[in-house]
Amino acid sequence: MVLACVVYGYRLGTGGLINTEGHRVAPAWEMLDTGEIWTQRLFGQIYLRKPPGHAWAIALSTLAVGRNEWAPRLVGALSGVGMVLLAYFFARRWFGTTAGLPAGLAQLLMPIFWKFQRSAEIEGLLNLLSQMVILATLEILLCPRDRDRIRHVVFMSMATLGFVLGFLVKGPAIAAVWGGSLIAVVSLKGFWSVIGSRPFWMMFLTSFFAVGTGMATIAHFASASHEEIVLERVFGFEWSWSILAGMLLLIPKAIVLALPGSFALLAPWMSARETPGRGMALGVAIASIASVLIFMLVGLTNERYTVPAFTVVSLLVGFAWSARSSWELSRNAERWGRTLAGALGVLLVVGWMGYVGLMEARLRATSGKEQGFQLARILPDGATLWSDGMIDARPETLLYAQMAAKNTGKKLTVRWRHQPSEKLPLPDVGGYVLLRTDGVDSERDRHRDTPGLSCVTTGKVYKYPFELLHVESPSSPINAMSIAPRPVDQLVR
Repeated sequence: MVLACVVYGYRLGTGGLINTEGHRVAPAWEMLDTGEIWTQRLFGQIYLRKPPGHAWAIALSTLAVGRNEWAPRLVGALSGVGMVLLAYFFARRWFGTTAGLPAGLAQLLMPIFWKFQRSAEIEGLLNLLSQMVILATLEILLCPRDRDRIRHVVFMSMATLGFVLGFLVKGPAIAAVWGGSLIAVVSLKGFWSVIGSRPFWMMFLTSFFAVGTGMATIAHFASASHEEIVLERVFGFEWSWSILAGMLLLIPKAIVLALPGSFALLAPWMSARETPGRGMALGVAIASIASVLIFMLVGLTNERYTVPAFTVVSLLVGFAWSARSSWELSRNAERWGRTLAGALGVLLVVGWMGYVGLMEARLRATSGKEQGFQLARILPDGATLWSDGMIDARPETLLYAQMAAKNTGKKLTVRWRHQPSEKLPLPDVGGYVLLRTDGVDSERDRHRDTPGLSCVTTGKVYKYPFELLHVESPSSPINAMSIAPRPVDQLVR
């Protein structure tokens, strides 16, 4: 636990929000401002590309520790600690007392999880919920030991809660790992062992009733506003011949991504049939592989989306450690095995230090935090700022602008006007608009002939250049093409 708090907590709040962290944080903080819990908004725009479950978690974390980078990332960090505890608990339960510590350490030191559990990305919480679903489902449907009624209810509740919350966090992505778990049970105990199982039907009916109720409630509040809703297709990765190669390469790429933990997938097949816990180990391995296969069959080609399938391979490290006595190794071989395991552990700790000190620091340096602060200094009190492309790409820039303006006593209203491939609508005279200038047909290019726009400044966040424009009188002779834009830092000076 001490090591887990260090791995997931050290420098957690250092550096600004990056990548899609802003898409998760801004709606959560907007919920706290407006009190609209069921309606998820991003700068006033109803935003349902993902369900609001993760935003709820960030909002609760923010209430606990305040509005800073620490709060939203704490959700992923606590999820990472929870994953370590679950790996420890189930490994001890299934494979014996000697399996718990190796499984917990393996879960903690798998590089695949450092990025997600140390960020405000949605995958951090999804990983914990996926692990809950796989382990609890295997416990209920596959574990041969007798269970009392209380434990039975606890594990059924864990599986159901993990599925429902997973769906409210990232939609049907959680269904892949649940399907992989069921495939594992069917492959080991037969099809009718699942169909004829009362716990399976109780989980199935309860989960889908709860999910249906929750999603219907979200849809009701969103449609009741009669506003435009930004959505994302459930299956955005449509199958086609052009992506067939990527689909076929998904499994090997995913296994490489999950190294060194994915090596443990071989452990159940390398052990003798009479090895204690081998049946449960086979279930874990098959569930992980089957989940990746499901991701592949729905058309995924990016291996990062398969990470939930590998949240349980750490238990196989614990199984391999506890089952080593059945491999009939010589003393010399076992000594070398211990040495190799220790050396790998030290190497992973050093790798974590390198990741946090170098790679993570460089990534967080690409944040739009400083540009947002500078925009707040430039914009006057009471300004209205509309944008589309920059909010879609790096919303933290506008989020930091709002925060900095508020801290200096200014009022800044930011609104997302989502108009892909079209001219961005402009606010009233006196307002401001932030346009991206990258690409062949950039947002700025679409407004080259629009009169009454004066360029205030230019800037760049990561690889996204932009212009801040002021909406002048429509009859104003000012032409944005004739004004030499000044860089943000020069304008501030």
